[in-house]
Amino acid sequence: MATKRAARGRPRKISGGKTAIFSTRITPELRQELERSAAASGITLTQEIVSRLRRSFDLDKEREQIFQKFGGHQNYAVCLLFSGLMEDVSRAAGKRWTDDPWAYKQVRQGILRLLDEWCPPGEVKQPVLREYPPELAQRIGEFLAGHLLANLSFNDNEGDPGGRWWLRLRDDLGDLFGRRRAEPNPSEERQ
Repeated sequence: MATKRAARGRPRKISGGKTAIFSTRITPELRQELERSAAASGITLTQEIVSRLRRSFDLDKEREQIFQKFGGHQNYAVCLLFSGLMEDVSRAAGKRWTDDPWAYKQVRQGILRLLDEWCPPGEVKQPVLREYPPELAQRIGEFLAGHLLANLSFNDNEGDPGGRWWLRLRDDLGDLFGRRRAEPNPSEERQ
């Protein structure tokens, strides 16, 4: 007749809720890393594992929110590539691309090269933009860039969540926020 093993004790509650048993196999190295982290935090190994699992789901949610702010995964990936290019050029130049005209020009050329690689196939056909007059529709990109710059300059209502976002963006831009070139217009250089 098979005998039932006695339980070693009551399972601990984590964060005030009921617990469920979950068993898995991990490498000894990963276990040691988890144990070191738990000891450093002054918590049990189980609490460390549960905390790390919870944070992974929280990070997934945060990541999705970031993607939404960028307009989707693809826009986010493009911005990361632009950022990598900026860092690589700055490293090669020995100066930040924002501080050196040569490095700036290399970043600009690199970004244009990347954009040219991703140009959709087919003939360029301007859509009907009902919100804008026809003469503006030809230069909608420059107009909207100007609109963004205006928002940076004038949207500073801290009581408004949107205003706080523009203020944080301004802070992140640092000295670039105050740097505005009157002449020549970079878009005119391309033509």
